[in-house]
Amino acid sequence: MGKDQNDIGFWQLILRFIVMLYVMKIFDIVVQDQWLVMTVGYFKKIFPETAECEGWKNRGFNNRKQIIRIILYPFLSMLTAGIFMLFR
Repeated sequence: MGKDQNDIGFWQLILRFIVMLYVMKIFDIVVQDQWLVMTVGYFKKIFPETAECEGWKNRGFNNRKQIIRIILYPFLSMLTAGIFMLFR
């Protein structure tokens, strides 16, 4: 019939994890950070006492964390794929 799921290779696992992590990161940046926080101001409506916080107007404080995660994702994907390969 089809391929057994145990036949998936190390590089295929890495690719799956990288795609999954980058799709989640794009969603996080575009939808959550940009649209909900910066454009709509959703969390300012929930927490009105934080309306004057600098983080609602300037996303620069978050850029360093986002870049570090984007750089680390391939290495985390390799580590996770290696662990999966050990226990298959």
